[in-house]
Amino acid sequence: LSTEDFTTAEKNKLAGLNDYIVAKGGNWKSWWRVWASGWLEQGGYSAKRVADYGTYIVNFNKSFANNEYTAVLGTDYSTADGTWANAICISTRSTTRLEIYCRGAKNGGRYVSWYCAGQKGNWNI
Repeated sequence: LSTEDFTTAEKNKLAGLNDYIVAKGGNWKSWWRVWASGWLEQGGYSAKRVADYGTYIVNFNKSFANNEYTAVLGTDYSTADGTWANAICISTRSTTRLEIYCRGAKNGGRYVSWYCAGQKGNWNI
């Protein structure tokens, strides 16, 4: 057998790595990956601008085990008015979705980026 006969996960395991990606998926606006340890990472980008006082809902591709995952949020810079959104925060979180509230998004709103990481829910890879 040569190493070409093994998947990337098998190669990583043979190399002695303790954690490695066992599954992944997504597209340009939402992606996910699961590690052998059960760690789940997901991220994405809003397909449309979020208006001032608006909410953007992220429906996760894969569920988390609980609500204790880390969430990192960001918005784009507006060249139209030279500003960022004044505030972006999580208004509601669950194991399957995240609601992001955006304040100060003038001149047509802002695009929202998000990244979440935590233990995966009770589902098979």
